[in-house]
Amino acid sequence: MIKYALQIVFRRKLRTFLTSLGVTISVVLLSFIIFGMQGLDNMLTNEFTSRFRPNEIFLTQQQDLGFLSMAEIDENGEDENEEEPVVMNKEFLEEIEAIEGVEEARGVFVIMNLQIQVEEYSRKMENAIISGWNAYSTDPILGEFIAGDEVLEDGCVYVSKRVSSFYDVEPTDLLGEKVTLSPFAGSIYSTQTRGFDEKEYSYQICGVFDIGMDRNDLVLTANDAKVLLADLGDFDSGEDYVKEIGFSQVSITAVDEEIVSDIKDKIEEDYGVLAITSDDLLSFLNDITSALTFALLLFAVVSAIVASVGIINTMIMSIYEQTREIGIIKAIGGSNLQVLGIFLIQSGFIGFFGGLLGLLIVYLGMYFSDPYLVEILRDNNFNVEQFFQFDPVLTTIIIIASITVGIIAGVYPSVKAAKLDPVKALSFD
Repeated sequence: MIKYALQIVFRRKLRTFLTSLGVTISVVLLSFIIFGMQGLDNMLTNEFTSRFRPNEIFLTQQQDLGFLSMAEIDENGEDENEEEPVVMNKEFLEEIEAIEGVEEARGVFVIMNLQIQVEEYSRKMENAIISGWNAYSTDPILGEFIAGDEVLEDGCVYVSKRVSSFYDVEPTDLLGEKVTLSPFAGSIYSTQTRGFDEKEYSYQICGVFDIGMDRNDLVLTANDAKVLLADLGDFDSGEDYVKEIGFSQVSITAVDEEIVSDIKDKIEEDYGVLAITSDDLLSFLNDITSALTFALLLFAVVSAIVASVGIINTMIMSIYEQTREIGIIKAIGGSNLQVLGIFLIQSGFIGFFGGLLGLLIVYLGMYFSDPYLVEILRDNNFNVEQFFQFDPVLTTIIIIASITVGIIAGVYPSVKAAKLDPVKALSFD
């Protein structure tokens, strides 16, 4: 029965090939979407996990990160939590460090609307993103530390590769250079005054790092950052600024990653600030990639439906051409089930052949395009060795799905063939 079914398939090679192309197209779409989104998810996950340790927690005010905010808004658009926001100052850090399981808490300043100028060059890097904390070269959030002092001291700064790219020099060429920070006169966030515009702050470049696609152009020590912010804001001292305004963020290191969730819940409940862990970021990332994958898969499903219609049409034509053969099969004792099986095997083989051809195209495309894609990603500062990943389990599932689509599409024509009256079939011209 199988041999006879395959003989019928290969009797019309061109028609079989053209029909299977519908399945091939849907498999190519489906596979590239799945493997592509899988590669994207792996790449982004690796980027996140390389920057955020599983035992770290980042605290910020709720309004800073809307997509992860825990603040509840009532129907009138007002925050249900009417308590005054907690100022993340020195006393706040001490209370956080006193929590059981917390190993260290570091305050982080985020400074906007400043421009960077390396002394040797006249150009100024405007709207730089500057942060201040007690940094060291092994901080994961710095990405790859290229060269420089292991611990950042007062009067020194780390600069990112983005700065060296701005000046079109090698990152190590900036080591030891003097860098000046000054207010960006074109800022739309504040009204400039003559005294404000004339402020300048000079430091020595003591380290360079490559943070990839993230924006963190320059890192100061926490002490230098609070002195700078106090002067810009006309506070009496850095301590006065921290007491009244507080840190922009707080980085917490837990003793063990197993207790990170408990510490996070306690801080959010007791202080009303937003606590973010690596699991939160990965969960948010997974939600985005899953939603995007689902939306793209709809296109592949439409393509699969079109392929099914093509198989149905081909099988109906096959039955029309083989009506007399069906009559002969039944006349010599063939049952309805056997006739049904012959045509289901035909449609299943069309699905199998289309799926196999589609996967071959996909894997050839992945094999030849992967090196170029990796090179492009590396040029954009993503640390990736391979984008597309071969998945034998997923390949098997796609093949089985292709065969299933072929069989389902062939059910109606096969049932129609099985129900043919043998006398009428033999007399069909």
